[in-house]
Amino acid sequence: MTAIVVRIGTIAEAVTVFAGISELDSGIDAEMIRLRLAHQPTLILVAEYQ
Repeated sequence: MTAIVVRIGTIAEAVTVFAGISELDSGIDAEMIRLRLAHQPTLILVAEYQ
């Protein structure tokens, strides 16, 4: 049985995801994400499959 693991992610991982999807890659960097999320509760989740 293959498990999917869901864990708390980091802003650096979010940047990597944005960079890997051409439709989402619009020059978003870690500082831009930090600024957007600075004034609200935030949870970044990462799902890993194998």
